[in-house]
Amino acid sequence: MIGVGPGGFVRYLLSMLAGPLIWFIYFSVIYGVVGFGGAFGFAPSGIRLFAWAATLAAGAALILLLWYARRSRASIEPKGPRAVHEVAGFLTALSLFAVLIEALALLIVPL
Repeated sequence: MIGVGPGGFVRYLLSMLAGPLIWFIYFSVIYGVVGFGGAFGFAPSGIRLFAWAATLAAGAALILLLWYARRSRASIEPKGPRAVHEVAGFLTALSLFAVLIEALALLIVPL
């Protein structure tokens, strides 16, 4: 049962939402820096460099989460909370796709 064990429900909920949370933080930081950086007169090259660095950091974190979800899913019995790790992997993959689409926007849209 999901509510039983160390951490209980909150541990499983945070493991499922870790990917979307990383994407949300990444999305907020990127568009906050681009918006406020342009308004405060920062150099476009500095804003673009920060955006690419944040994209690489978010992508690396999401790939690490995908690896962890896959490893955790493989080590659990079929009758255990395996579905939690499958959902976590799916949401993390979806978040990684969103980060890559935003990286495509960094390539296309000039600052």
